[in-house]
Amino acid sequence: MRSINKITQSVKNRGIKGTLERVLIGKRREEFDTLYYLLNQITDITTIPHVKNEALRIMQLCDTELLHIFDKLCMKYNLRYWLDSGTLLGAIRHRGFIPWDDDLDVMMPRKDYDKVIPLMKEEMEQYGIVVRWGGYFDNMGYMARLAFAYKTVETGVWMDIFPADCCNSAVPAAEIEPVIQKKISKFQKYYFSHEKKCSVRQLTEKKMEIFDDIPKGKYKIWYGCPEFAYDGHIVIDDNILFPLQKADFEKYSLNVPADPDCYLSKMYGNNYMEYPRSGLLHHTDPDGGLAQDRAKKHNVDMNKVLEHLASVYSAI
Repeated sequence: MRSINKITQSVKNRGIKGTLERVLIGKRREEFDTLYYLLNQITDITTIPHVKNEALRIMQLCDTELLHIFDKLCMKYNLRYWLDSGTLLGAIRHRGFIPWDDDLDVMMPRKDYDKVIPLMKEEMEQYGIVVRWGGYFDNMGYMARLAFAYKTVETGVWMDIFPADCCNSAVPAAEIEPVIQKKISKFQKYYFSHEKKCSVRQLTEKKMEIFDDIPKGKYKIWYGCPEFAYDGHIVIDDNILFPLQKADFEKYSLNVPADPDCYLSKMYGNNYMEYPRSGLLHHTDPDGGLAQDRAKKHNVDMNKVLEHLASVYSAI
């Protein structure tokens, strides 16, 4: 009788759907939360070893060599970049790849980003490295992201390059962020519906029109590429980003924001140094396979890929 009364009261309070969710999911959620709590209380995520999966690990090492090449090219052409998203998180939390991650992300100021294809494309093509806009499995436009990759369909070796825009503001990022996020959303809607109809110049002019009414002042505000469909676009003050500093990533020292803690907290929340609740496996092929399994599928020796990419670094 007591159980029936509890269910009846729950239906009154939560409705039938809410009650079913509580009965069917609530216990599992409690078990998951307990496991998550124990992981973070008794182990240190910064000390966990590299992934045991050999296919994923060799792909990570090849990705690292690709990133090393990009870093050298940016120094050669005086271009600014910094590790972004999971790659930055890996550098700060693991001094390299997040053990389960399978690609690379960097970000560049828009004016540096616009120079990547003109400066790097022809030079890299002689080594089999592709520099192009968009992805292999989507048609994301030039303004949204660039690809820096080596035979990725066969190897999975891939890096995304995203542009960052900036504006001047009368107030710091914390105060203007809601306004900028709304403007990003407004421009995104326009961009996604006009990207194939308008030139880059026309799209850029529309973006400037949308952002132009921000009250101008002494603060320089950076925000992540509004042309790409992130779940949330980072909005930060210039001093959080510049001057860029170095951090270890695998065996190399690479560019990261001036204040990576603030940057990562904005991106992932203050608990970014803890075990994540989701997002472990994320890059799959149209057939459902993982990027790390492409080499086996195409009979590619990834150790030879690793040697080739190291030789490219020496040659440029």
